Amino acid sequence: MQPVFMIDPNIKSAEDCLVLNVYVNEIRQERARFQKVLFWIHGGGFILGSSYGHDAGTLLTDHDVIVVTINYRLGVLGFLSTENEAGPGNYGLWDQVLALKWVKDNIAAFGGDPDDITVAGQSAGGSAASLLALTPHGKGLFTKVYSHSGTATSLFAKYINAKNDVLALAKQVSCWDGDITDEINLAQSGQILECLRTKPADQIAQGPTFKLSRANFVPRVDGDFLPTSPLDLLQNDQYLDSIEFYQKAYLVSYNNNEQQGTDVLYGMFKTLCFSNDSLTTEEKVNLWSQTVDAATAENIGDRLGIDTPPRALVDFVHDWYERRKGRDSALPVLMSDVSFTIPSYDLLNALARSRSTDAWSLYFNHYPGFMRGAFKGMIHGMDLVYLLDLSLGAMASLTGAGIEGKFTEEDVELRTLYQAVVAEFIKTGSPVKPLLAKLPGGWPTYDLHGAKYLDFNPSPSVQRNLNREKRELWEKTIPRLATLYQRTTQHTEL
Repeated sequence: MQPVFMIDPNIKSAEDCLVLNVYVNEIRQERARFQKVLFWIHGGGFILGSSYGHDAGTLLTDHDVIVVTINYRLGVLGFLSTENEAGPGNYGLWDQVLALKWVKDNIAAFGGDPDDITVAGQSAGGSAASLLALTPHGKGLFTKVYSHSGTATSLFAKYINAKNDVLALAKQVSCWDGDITDEINLAQSGQILECLRTKPADQIAQGPTFKLSRANFVPRVDGDFLPTSPLDLLQNDQYLDSIEFYQKAYLVSYNNNEQQGTDVLYGMFKTLCFSNDSLTTEEKVNLWSQTVDAATAENIGDRLGIDTPPRALVDFVHDWYERRKGRDSALPVLMSDVSFTIPSYDLLNALARSRSTDAWSLYFNHYPGFMRGAFKGMIHGMDLVYLLDLSLGAMASLTGAGIEGKFTEEDVELRTLYQAVVAEFIKTGSPVKPLLAKLPGGWPTYDLHGAKYLDFNPSPSVQRNLNREKRELWEKTIPRLATLYQRTTQHTEL
């Protein structure tokens, strides 16, 4: 179940969705060895999507692997939480753990190696893959992690004010007659949930949509699946050792035009604002300015883990982006950075602290010729057509990004190389071998000193310190200024 306007109208969604798909090239009754397994988690911001369309045909026929794709509960049904024992949330993540356990228990019957499973995904799927690596409940279930365009610290995976959203939903369907900011006890929480369960699932599932800040009905810190915030967990070496976080291999990557998705979202909200005929032009301008300002503040505050970031800090960050990207790109690029770019380095930096862990950083820096609209490069999700059997037509309908034509010979070769890189990581824990013909010096693992990464395109090369200025901003400057401005504010109040 998910918002109907976000999916193909020919596809029927259902509450009974917890199925998985096992893709094998051939099932042999007798086998000399097990095949390595890719456990693939689809994206969609935790509120939409499915395993439908994530076909793994070429990856199987060209490489000696097994691929499992899964479904998990989304949006309200997957992540609603009353913030207490009645409704702790994270049901979609528990679905993923259960699916992983099923694979570990049963994949040998399909010829798969139950002791060598790679958990991977794109966007919310990439975020989920690293969340599974961070939860104590994922311990012992898999050996490798591939996160693309999303990690555990992506802001679209951080739920703020979950209880308020439950009450807002309950009020909408006549399950609560109080205010959405009311405090509720355990008994009231149980009563609200019982009432919600009497409502049609398709009605309940229409609630969450993408926003400019503070995603609804997504993963949250519940004290169990996530003992504390993922950012804190990534900085706690003792905890990471206890859950065998460092005893895995990691591949972390993102695309050169991730912000296309946030550009589209920003444009949609701006169009809605300025199409309101009940407002004057001046009122529309003021309303949009307030909307952008509020979204900027919430994205900064949520990243830092503070309710209300200092006004001076919000102005500084917005000005930083506006000077470099322009007025209408400042917020979309900021959103992209706290969802994709900076979270990639949260994960990589934590991994680099361990001398025993192998982690590689990949930047998909290709500019396909079939991108004929306003957007160029590897937009959010475009990596999927290079990894899985997802058509350009399907990607065009999903993104509306002006995709015309077909793969060139260069694209075909790049797709073959990308699949080989990912398959090699699945099979051996190292993605380097398929690149040695183009990169005789190899592709080094990520470390804190050189911050080396693979600049992946038809002429791949090893580079260093990607997005260094943005990383300095978010890793050092913003936290330092936040502390400084907060102290200044407190001193002024005293």
